[in-house]
Amino acid sequence: MAAEPARGNRRWVIVGLCFVAFMLCNMDRVNMSIAILPMSKQFGWDSATIGLVQSSFFWCAAPPSRPPRPLRCVPCEHAKRFGQSWCM
Repeated sequence: MAAEPARGNRRWVIVGLCFVAFMLCNMDRVNMSIAILPMSKQFGWDSATIGLVQSSFFWCAAPPSRPPRPLRCVPCEHAKRFGQSWCM
C-alpha cells in the first residue's frame, strides 16, 4: 500500500493546483481580449456585441462566487468556540 502524503505536502499541492487554475483563467481572458479584434472585423460586430462576447467570461464565473443567501451552519465545536453560527 502506498503511504499517504504528509498533510503539509498536500496543502502545497492544492496551492499549486489553485495557482495553475488561476493562471489558466487569466490566460483565457487575455486570449479573448486579443482574439476579439479580428473576430469583430470578420463577423461585423459592433461595440455592443463585442462587450457581450467579452462579458460572457463572467457569466459562469460570477454566480458561484456568491451564494444567494446565508446558509445555516451545523453547530460544531469551532462554531461554539468562536461564536459563529452563520456561514456565507
